[in-house]
Amino acid sequence: MNQNFSGLLFRHAYSNGDKLLYYSSNFRNHYETLNVTRNCTSKQIKESFITLSKKHHPDLNKNPSAHVQFLNIQEAYKVLSKPESRAQYDIDLSISRNIPRYTSTWYPTSNKRPTGPLYPNDCYYGIKGLKKQANGTVAMFIVGIALVAFVIQVTIIRYTFAKQHLILKARSAEAQYALDQLKEKSNNTSLEEIQRQQFSRPE
Repeated sequence: MNQNFSGLLFRHAYSNGDKLLYYSSNFRNHYETLNVTRNCTSKQIKESFITLSKKHHPDLNKNPSAHVQFLNIQEAYKVLSKPESRAQYDIDLSISRNIPRYTSTWYPTSNKRPTGPLYPNDCYYGIKGLKKQANGTVAMFIVGIALVAFVIQVTIIRYTFAKQHLILKARSAEAQYALDQLKEKSNNTSLEEIQRQQFSRPE
């Protein structure tokens, strides 16, 4: 029971990508559970499953551990009886065998940066002389930078709008001046035409 359970824990931790380092030297795989080799045929897997199921069936075997063993046999057969799941299991099994062996212990990872000769406290952020600051100080510093950046951005936007307004105003003044010149020229032309008509009228 402990062997299969620790094996399930390992596969679960590995397949879900948990930040945990776990390995059991007593790891028992599905092939061992069914007493077959990794290069066995589907027929051999089925025959072994039938034999072991009868041997460890809770109705026939009154041993307290028989029920757990029976469930492990069913789980192993469920995986190895299908070509797709068996192929994926073989890949996971090969990867797990390449992981260095340690004792059956959980080692949760930590995001805390170590200190010491390689990580002196006075260059915690990679800048010599800059010591590690409290989280509140770092947060306030970040907020301050964001606020300064916001003010600069608003100033640039306001300057851009003001400059565009002046350009549009200048263009509008030029257009109005041209229109006034055109009107004045039109009025002068009309006045000259009237005077010419009056002088050319027969007496």
